[in-house]
Amino acid sequence: MLAGDYTYADADSDDESGTTFKWYRATDSSGTGAAAISGAEEINYTLTSDDLGKYICFEVTPKDGTDNGTAVKSSYTGLVGNYYTGN
Repeated sequence: MLAGDYTYADADSDDESGTTFKWYRATDSSGTGAAAISGAEEINYTLTSDDLGKYICFEVTPKDGTDNGTAVKSSYTGLVGNYYTGN
């Protein structure tokens, strides 16, 4: 499982309310072929087999209950691969 991490700040000191999240999948660390992952709209994301060989990015759009802030994306991280954890 991946967990998005961000720091919320508001110029008017309004409380955070309604912030949205998206996760993206790309073919390289530059974001080539990036596409939003269907249904991945929470702060946490569980990797699937579709992510193998791909790079993952997290986007947050802060909201203060009324106004949306500017969407910000993380760097693409990967390469997602298979890891053997057996004995």
